[in-house]
Amino acid sequence: MIDFDKPFIEELIGTARHQQLSKVRVKQNDKCIEIELGGTLSVPNQVIEKQNVEQATWVKSTMVGYFRRNEKAAAIGSKVEPDSIIGTLEALGLPNDIPAGNDGILESVIVNDGDAIEFGQRIARLKI
Repeated sequence: MIDFDKPFIEELIGTARHQQLSKVRVKQNDKCIEIELGGTLSVPNQVIEKQNVEQATWVKSTMVGYFRRNEKAAAIGSKVEPDSIIGTLEALGLPNDIPAGNDGILESVIVNDGDAIEFGQRIARLKI
């Protein structure tokens, strides 16, 4: 479950800027947050209430390395199982598969091929 707290919002803003997005909307259960990136940016003090929102979860990195999407990686929009491969992290020259970790649908991969990934960094979003 996503906590719409200040660290989450700051990470969301950082990811949106990195991906060069102008607008981001995240929904979970009955909560939704929408952020538009412009000249001046502030963290919202409240969350907009919404109804009937599907649940989602993040696939996070368990190590540092360089992200790679390869032929084994599940396609965006495809149904995945806990052992389905989202991508690969190259660490010390060795490839390490990144499993989905949950059943669901691969909604998005928020990092690019070749990006340096930190421990605990969000890599992909699953609709569960």
